[in-house]
Amino acid sequence: MSSPGWPSEGVLAVSVARTYTLDQIKEAAELSQSRRSGGKLILVL
Repeated sequence: MSSPGWPSEGVLAVSVARTYTLDQIKEAAELSQSRRSGGKLILVL
């Protein structure tokens, strides 16, 4: 039995820390460079 969210099941679970709009890109870049985001940062266009 495999764990939920594994690619062998055709599912990929991704931890999203925060979403940003284009006008917040500087804040997103600073958090990304700090390597302390705790998940993926998403830029919404």
